[in-house]
Amino acid sequence: MGEIVDLESYRAERLRRLREERKRKDRRKGAQKKSDEASGGTEADPAKDEPV
Repeated sequence: MGEIVDLESYRAERLRRLREERKRKDRRKGAQKKSDEASGGTEADPAKDEPV
């Protein structure tokens, strides 16, 4: 790893990486939510064949 020469550049790069990571997580959550909705949300619905 290189020596940190410019603290402002280092901080800007770090913030950029954090933002990109947050975006990736949000996209993953969105994709997971769409996948759950497409599957019919069977986890949240009670089973139809079981008596209440």
